[in-house]
Amino acid sequence: MVLLDVAVAAFLDAILAQDQGGARAVLDTHPDLPSRSLHVAATLGLPHECARLITADPSLVHAKAGVPGAEPLLFLCYSPLHGESAEGDAGLLATARLLLDAGADPKTSDARYHVPALYAVTGLRSVPAIARLLLAAGANPTDGESLHHSAEHFHEDALELLLEAGGDVNHVGEWGNTPLYFLLRWHDLAKEPRVRHGAEWLLAHGADPNVSCGLEQEQSLHVAAWRGQEPEIVQLLLDHGADVHAVRGDGRTPWRLASRHGFNAIAALLERVGARAEALSPADKLLAACGRGDAADARRLASPDAIASLEPADQRLIVDAASVGRWPTVLACVAAGFDANTFNEHQSTALHHACLTGQIAVVHALLAAGASVRLRDSVHASTPLGWTTFGADHVGDASGDYPGCVRALLAAGAPREPDEYQPRRADVRAALEGA
Repeated sequence: MVLLDVAVAAFLDAILAQDQGGARAVLDTHPDLPSRSLHVAATLGLPHECARLITADPSLVHAKAGVPGAEPLLFLCYSPLHGESAEGDAGLLATARLLLDAGADPKTSDARYHVPALYAVTGLRSVPAIARLLLAAGANPTDGESLHHSAEHFHEDALELLLEAGGDVNHVGEWGNTPLYFLLRWHDLAKEPRVRHGAEWLLAHGADPNVSCGLEQEQSLHVAAWRGQEPEIVQLLLDHGADVHAVRGDGRTPWRLASRHGFNAIAALLERVGARAEALSPADKLLAACGRGDAADARRLASPDAIASLEPADQRLIVDAASVGRWPTVLACVAAGFDANTFNEHQSTALHHACLTGQIAVVHALLAAGASVRLRDSVHASTPLGWTTFGADHVGDASGDYPGCVRALLAAGAPREPDEYQPRRADVRAALEGA
């Protein structure tokens, strides 16, 4: 039984990682697994096997397996086998219907991040037939994930299905953002056509750019301004009614945010449509230099008084810039003397984000500035070392030196915790072992 549990856990772990080869390797070693595990049979879309197992023990429909535990329906929705063949898709659909008829929860979610099954068949990939089943059975189309990620990947059929089911494109969920705000906050729309199409779809279908979101209670135009979306994206928001005079929670306007982050082209555009230019303080000028990535000017402007005048939201520039890959800004913040351990609303630091993409030069600069290798973020409960090993497998930034980051973190005293992500990449594993 222990061996069976280990094999099932290995198979399901590969499924969540979308590692089809790894899942097949487990099955090659344990070919009888589908006949003994409802989770495995469901993931493979084997309705007759599932019916036999459920008849023998109906409670299996709600049993949890994997780490962390989740129900069979969730793993079926996450299966990387969707779209492989018409026969396979028919099996997955029939199995999903069987599980729901047997009482499976259409709102079931994973235990770690509480991401619902509906997300897997609308956001992760688009599987309209199974998404319809879930929605008809009571899945929530406004679950804080499905609309966001369907728009992110521009799964237009999934977006239309979610909207038809009553999805609210202006809902601010537990993550504190609408789908539109999410796209603007985490993506460069001008460089990512699919994401831009998603944003355009949202705006065309009622997304309100003036909904307040995030820690700062800011609107879409605010985040577009400080994040540095291209002027054409800012114009898109203005064309759909974004308020150029909007004041966010701390009293700042889009013009002020664009100016103090060094995005002069955005500030100029906002002025052309009626924004009022404001006087910039020494702190504003320091932030603008950092935003431009001008380390020399940032160092020159970083007087003790200017640093002392920075508010917590100002200090977060170092981690906000890191979260979207603006590395010159991060290095300018380091040169100016920003606290390298500043964290955002999810308690991740600039070091976490630099490690996720393997930015070795930035990692060295942050460590030299006193960045802690022990801080854990609040979402993944992971240190920068865990973000590095996860990033190596799941981000794989072509410019990243993940083994170098591992070695730098270990040299700085990073602990090797058993609950951290264990990498598959051989060079990263070798760096962890000191090879």
